[in-house]
Amino acid sequence: MFKNICLIAVLSIVYTKLSLGDWTLPEPVAVSPTNDFGVTLTLDNSNHIWTAWYTFYDGEYFGSIAPVVTYFNGESWVTPVQMSPAFGINEYWFERVKPGIAKDYLNNIWLSWAPYREAVKQEFGVWTSYYNGSNWSTPLGINDYGEGRVPLEFNKATNKLVLAFEIGGYQNMTNFTSLYLTSFDGDTWSIPCCIAQGWSDYVSGNWETFGKASLASTGSLIWVGFEDWGRFYYPDSSFFHAVYVGCSNLQSGSFVPEWSHDGEECDITSDPYGNIWVSFVDSGAVYTAYRDTAGFWSIIPSVIQGANFSSITVDITGRVWLTVNSSNDIWVTYWTGVGWAELQPITSDTVEDSHPEIIGDASGRMWVLWERGGDIYYSTSFEGIEESNLISTYSAPFLALYPNPASSEVCISYLIPSLEG
Repeated sequence: MFKNICLIAVLSIVYTKLSLGDWTLPEPVAVSPTNDFGVTLTLDNSNHIWTAWYTFYDGEYFGSIAPVVTYFNGESWVTPVQMSPAFGINEYWFERVKPGIAKDYLNNIWLSWAPYREAVKQEFGVWTSYYNGSNWSTPLGINDYGEGRVPLEFNKATNKLVLAFEIGGYQNMTNFTSLYLTSFDGDTWSIPCCIAQGWSDYVSGNWETFGKASLASTGSLIWVGFEDWGRFYYPDSSFFHAVYVGCSNLQSGSFVPEWSHDGEECDITSDPYGNIWVSFVDSGAVYTAYRDTAGFWSIIPSVIQGANFSSITVDITGRVWLTVNSSNDIWVTYWTGVGWAELQPITSDTVEDSHPEIIGDASGRMWVLWERGGDIYYSTSFEGIEESNLISTYSAPFLALYPNPASSEVCISYLIPSLEG
């Protein structure tokens, strides 16, 4: 059940005048002779955008894939580094895998990667490596059976790095996957905890599997958005769930979803005020939803039809941004406080564009990376947050209506970091 919330409060804000404006023309991050896919993003303390993806290459096994990582040094993308070990994979399953990338409290850049169970080379395992500013560490296998999408999230309240992954199972002549979390405290990775257990039943023909996770943090909690699909309530059902887990002491258990909805390909993020935002695809349309700090969820009407993927993030000012792909093009919008701004296209040609990811840097500039014709491309907003765009702080009573976490009519205090240095 969704509830529309009416709040009355007195707050103060530094509000920025933002418009989408123009975006740079699409340019390649890197060009390879084979298909690249599964892009993911993070930002380091030096305001460098880091990205990782998988690339197919002519390796030992048919359909060999390996993770590739690079960053933007302020002028250009540095030469990508291809990591090992690599895996073989059937191209039919490429949408089931995606690497993870995140920054820890020491500003190390961590990379995670894993195969999918249909790999031609029947070896699994989740691998991690980190970059300390000079070199990449020797890759470490942290689980022998992990697979699928392996997102990373740094939890500032606990200084822990959290990793999600899937473990495949086979029961009653049916495959399924379960979803696990593990955390790194600066010394060791914790024992993986199961937060969603897959199953199958040969007699009834029913089964349930979990995966395609995304992660976000609020306080000492890790939020997990993930898919739940199978044949259990209705034929070939597909849902997504939002669950939170205490990061301080991850333990296996029965986790009741905080919120669930029909849909797939969910992404999850949090804003500076402790609100949770999700985007997802349902019946060919992108929807978003919002959870306020009182625990009430509100679903926002369809953003765009004919879409199959979205990514949601929060910029340095707390504004929520969304990118989607529809009709083979990439679109961007942001939350105005009362609704989504008019979608602006980044691409509008006949080249197939898909699977965009969005992130903001420390100057307020937004970056979108996506798959374009088998390579990874990027575009940025021309301008970041300018000090001249800041309106002085004021206080006023307001009436906030669903779902209105950051209305331009409302004032909430926060600091914009210096744009110098």
